[in-house]
Amino acid sequence: MTTAARPTWTPAKGQENTGYYKEFVPSKQYSSKDLPGHLELKVRQEGQSSEEELRLRDLKAELLEKENKHFDSRRKEDSRLLLTAGSKRAAPEIKPEELPKANREDRDEEFENDSDEDDSDEENEANELMKELQKIRQEREMEKEKQRMKEEAEKEAQTQNEVMSSNPLLNLGGEDKGFKMEKKWYDDVVFRNQAKGAPEKATKRFINDTIRSDFHRKFLDRYIK
Repeated sequence: MTTAARPTWTPAKGQENTGYYKEFVPSKQYSSKDLPGHLELKVRQEGQSSEEELRLRDLKAELLEKENKHFDSRRKEDSRLLLTAGSKRAAPEIKPEELPKANREDRDEEFENDSDEDDSDEENEANELMKELQKIRQEREMEKEKQRMKEEAEKEAQTQNEVMSSNPLLNLGGEDKGFKMEKKWYDDVVFRNQAKGAPEKATKRFINDTIRSDFHRKFLDRYIK
């Protein structure tokens, strides 16, 4: 197959022979893809930490300013925590030795009575909660048992109904209006039962007697009778 029609990047160049030497002018044709893409270097713009900006910046002053901001925020946080802790601080506790003896005895007795009452109340509440929890559990178990028995009864009734309806011997006396003989798909065709009246083809047989052969009999029936 020839390749003369295929385009070439290096076409034929004009030349002439002078003293058996070929002289030609170099071609100046070249592809645009060979051209340089970037003719200028990109330089840093304003705000991109150029050399002039770095020279004018006072890095030490910026560092000191950031440190001061950090320590100020820490001091504010510490003062806020101290104020919160001071507001939640309880009143000064009075030592028992500083109270009179009668007041101390009354206070101890009241404390013991209060603690006994609190313990008894907590025990009563715990017992009530346990009883209520046990009651809720029993109710849930009874509800689950009822639901299970109901589902089993429905399933058994459905199974029995299916068995009764699927047995034709049990449906003889009853009238099933929904029962209907379905018509076959080929009952309404035009050429139905076309082969009923056609004569049956006799099976072919071979007899080694020319006179009694089937072909000879058909020939006699057709032309002699």
